[in-house]
Amino acid sequence: FVGLKNFQKMFSMPNFWTAFWNTLQISIIKLFLTTAAAVIVSIFLNEIANIHFKKIVQTIIYLPHFMSWVVVASVFKMLLAPYDTAPVNSILINMGAIDSAIDFMNSTAYWRGTFYIMNVWKDTGWGTILFLATLSGISPDLYEAAQIDGANRWKRLIYITLPALANTIIT
Repeated sequence: FVGLKNFQKMFSMPNFWTAFWNTLQISIIKLFLTTAAAVIVSIFLNEIANIHFKKIVQTIIYLPHFMSWVVVASVFKMLLAPYDTAPVNSILINMGAIDSAIDFMNSTAYWRGTFYIMNVWKDTGWGTILFLATLSGISPDLYEAAQIDGANRWKRLIYITLPALANTIIT
């Protein structure tokens, strides 16, 4: 037993606070982006009237959540490879947005954005499941009463849907 010696050693490391701040910042931004994406996608899915199309879209959105991180990293490595022939670089070059291929995965300028996109793509499905469950619990009578009172779709979203989702979003 060494007591708090390991903590003293850790806190005295020169890059500890930088690593701590970066980890905290990445985690908080990832949480907000993933939650926002899941809320938006679940609201859109809730508005789809065609049940068959809705189920197909739900399956496509849920699928990445059930993939391992190894598969997700491999897919993104292939899409974002630093070659002119890689899909993302090829599209950007053909659009004239860039002149030469970008190494998205290894560049410090692009890594965070790439990390956030990967996480949002993978984790939005799970959040969508949770928010759709909450949306299915909202009484249709509330929407009907609001529509009779003259509320348009935007007002119903602001005054009924988002307040009903608030507890789930906060949790």
